[in-house]
Amino acid sequence: FVFPNSGIILSAILGGLYSSTATTIILAKKSKEENDDVKISSGIIAATGMMYIRILLLAWIFNKEVAIILLPYFLVFVFVSAAIITIMQLRNKTAEDEPLKVNNTHNPLEFKTALIFGLLFGFFAILTNAVVSNYGNMGVNILSFIVGVTDIDPYILNLFQHSGGNLHSNTIVNATIIATASNNFIKMIYAIILGKSAIKRKIIIGFSVLILVSILSTFI
Repeated sequence: FVFPNSGIILSAILGGLYSSTATTIILAKKSKEENDDVKISSGIIAATGMMYIRILLLAWIFNKEVAIILLPYFLVFVFVSAAIITIMQLRNKTAEDEPLKVNNTHNPLEFKTALIFGLLFGFFAILTNAVVSNYGNMGVNILSFIVGVTDIDPYILNLFQHSGGNLHSNTIVNATIIATASNNFIKMIYAIILGKSAIKRKIIIGFSVLILVSILSTFI
């Protein structure tokens, strides 16, 4: 999902369609080899912006009612992501988007990755059913926060298929927003730990804004 012949930001956008977390980890590590801290930071935020679009597409495929409710929230999140990137770029007008140099020997779509996704999907299907049955909406919200440290797609796909049963669509929407906010927090931690010091301030500010907007949106 990282394209060595593309610019950093374009590569991050395309990578975010597959996994914003994996893209964040790769870009954070590459920041120690690249000189353009703004492009790396912008790329990490761009990958997260694409995460919202990816999840919205999944919602539209599996649960149109949830997708319609999610749409205004996620449009705001994408807009905020774009605004953060724009501000970063305006402060760095002279830099060109150089091709990203990566080691392309690892294929993230290999069988092992697909197997892990399948196992996670099955695990979260069982776990989500148990939480819904025993703890209701509050349990789902807590689970969504915890799940944010993992690959959130299998969990969210399970949520989208619960509408009309024990979970109301609005509960699923809130849980999805909480999961993405939690995932943004863990991506921020990854970038801080794996990236060089020059990107840390930008990453903290960018993700903090996104997390704050996400939290506020759950009260609307």
